[in-house]
Amino acid sequence: MTFSVVQGILDPGVGNMIQIDTNHWFNWLTENKSFRYESRHHAPFTARKEKTDYWYGYRKVAGKLHKRYIGKSLELNSAKLEEIAEALNVPPQPREPRVTDTVTEKVESVAETVVGTVTEERVLALELQVQSLQKALEAVQEALPGKSESGNSEELPTVTESELQIELGNLKTENEALRDELAKVKSYYLDMLQRSVHRVEGLLKENEALKAENEALRVNQPSAEFELPEAFDVLNEVKAIPKYRDTKIGIVDAILGIIGKLTPNGGN
Repeated sequence: MTFSVVQGILDPGVGNMIQIDTNHWFNWLTENKSFRYESRHHAPFTARKEKTDYWYGYRKVAGKLHKRYIGKSLELNSAKLEEIAEALNVPPQPREPRVTDTVTEKVESVAETVVGTVTEERVLALELQVQSLQKALEAVQEALPGKSESGNSEELPTVTESELQIELGNLKTENEALRDELAKVKSYYLDMLQRSVHRVEGLLKENEALKAENEALRVNQPSAEFELPEAFDVLNEVKAIPKYRDTKIGIVDAILGIIGKLTPNGGN
């Protein structure tokens, strides 16, 4: 049975109306998996819960089914539902694969590999234990009608059957523990996946911001319009200074002469 939300009111079919955006509404979402939302301004759509607590909106337009992600149960308020009703009017556009998609695929692959490895090892151990129990049971069954060498009938000790029952109980307990362990491993790697995706998205945003800032600096940077004087011009200007009969001046003249020889064409 599909329940409907009309004018912001849900009729759960038990006589008590539920106003959305209230605690009763969010509690109802945690216990149910679908409802039909009658928008105030747009065509209605169907909301379904997938993957534990993630809701998606569906609407068929011109024979094609459109789908939009809504959010978790606590995010399904009236404003969000109206937003999805409007978004479903426009079919989703194809997008280029993102870096985060590649990261998601890689992490999911690693998670599946790790979980698969743990599963195979544990299942192999359980199979070996079952085989061991089967052999012990066969040995017990063979011993039931048997007799000892002295001709006295051998009776099966009750303790053997009890031990078998205990061992079977231990196997059941271990099987349940294995399921819990696999669930924890899966939850851990899914959490790690979400963290990796969020981190990559953050880095991409930072990279785009740095590119924009760098472009703004490049555009606003004034161009340098000056040239350094040629070495020959500087040397000629220094040589043009009047000379005096002084030892220090003579040393300066000598240095200038050396510099003139080291420059191309002898400073000419």
